[in-house]
Amino acid sequence: MKAIHQLIRCNYARLSGAIQAEQIFLSELSELTNDEKFRQSIAEIIYSLNEVSDTLDLQRRYLKADNNNQKWL
Repeated sequence: MKAIHQLIRCNYARLSGAIQAEQIFLSELSELTNDEKFRQSIAEIIYSLNEVSDTLDLQRRYLKADNNNQKWL
């Protein structure tokens, strides 16, 4: 079970990195446009990606705590 949790945590870390790269790309893209509606749309996507990233981080911490047989938070 420990190995499975480690694999899942590594996958979550990989996903978090991809999300962060996408957020940077979208942020840079929004700076290139004068269309306020488009910028707002990108801002909403970035906000949603932040929520997904936070969820992944919580899951990684939960798995790590569970793996160490400790109480989570």
